[in-house]
Amino acid sequence: MLARHGGAIVLEKHELANSTKIAEAINTVLKDKSIYSYSMNARKLAEMLVNQPISAKQLMIRHAEFAAR
Repeated sequence: MLARHGGAIVLEKHELANSTKIAEAINTVLKDKSIYSYSMNARKLAEMLVNQPISAKQLMIRHAEFAAR
């Protein structure tokens, strides 16, 4: 979810053995000066998740009640 919304970089399992790839990913996240940086995107996504119009618990209850009818 974070990568899709611009808050992280995804590394595949086999890339974790390559220290150059890891260093590049860390440097990209730390030094990105674009309009929407990784930290801003991650904070924005966290705020959106906290302020959802309906909680996951309420949504689950609604679906269970609907299925029970």
